[in-house]
Amino acid sequence: MASVKKPYEFLMADIANAIHSQVGYFIGLKLTREIEESGKIPHGLFWARVDPKELIPRDTIEWEEAQWRTIVPVIYVDFSKVREPPVVEKREDARWIIDVVERVFDEHITIYDDSPDCYPPGIGVDPRRYLVILKPFNIGIGPRVARVTCPPQRPSKSKSQKDLSDRRTVIRFRDLLLDEESDPNRVGFEREWSEWSAKRAAESSSSLANFVLNTTGMAKKAISKEARK
Repeated sequence: MASVKKPYEFLMADIANAIHSQVGYFIGLKLTREIEESGKIPHGLFWARVDPKELIPRDTIEWEEAQWRTIVPVIYVDFSKVREPPVVEKREDARWIIDVVERVFDEHITIYDDSPDCYPPGIGVDPRRYLVILKPFNIGIGPRVARVTCPPQRPSKSKSQKDLSDRRTVIRFRDLLLDEESDPNRVGFEREWSEWSAKRAAESSSSLANFVLNTTGMAKKAISKEARK
């Protein structure tokens, strides 16, 4: 019995057909789909859009975790094996490719929203979440929505749990509408990370002050003790 195509296979077929319809059929165009950790994606194609203000503090454990916890479905459209690939030196050169791909996504988003027979509940990825990367040009299209990590939270603990490690955290995510600056989820995402960073900075400053105070006190005691000899 023939296998039934998955939604992403129809999506990739429609992307390929749309590109061929603009320039005629050519051999060598390759489309593949991967589910990637965001840290493996060029920064300018994902995180520069998700967190342009760099509110998730870089060079921290939280930043490292955000990169592997944030998962991105990617469709690679590879022109590198095409005999006469389009000349693309900057994003504007690929405008025609971007336009046809975005039209395909508009159609599939409508299907996803309105046709449960094509995208049954729990089957297939919301097309809004896809990042399309044009290779070898390293140009990205989308995603329109990204599910990203919020600052870690320690769970509330009862007295019986008091001895559990403080490193236990609750992991939460927000779905950000990347094309809408006033998206309430983005506003909340940015506020949470700003407040978390400020709290961490205050805790670090307090710890440093206590360390200096304790060290100074110990030094004074040592000097006083030495003077009494």
